[in-house]
Amino acid sequence: MKSIKNTARIAGVLYLLVIVFGIFAEKYVR
Repeated sequence: MKSIKNTARIAGVLYLLVIVFGIFAEKYVR
């Protein structure tokens, strides 16, 4: 259970980073 929770947290952080990076790239390109 602890392992699954930790993996979910890591996945959530990576997902947020991808979104932030996508927005930043979009603004930077324009």
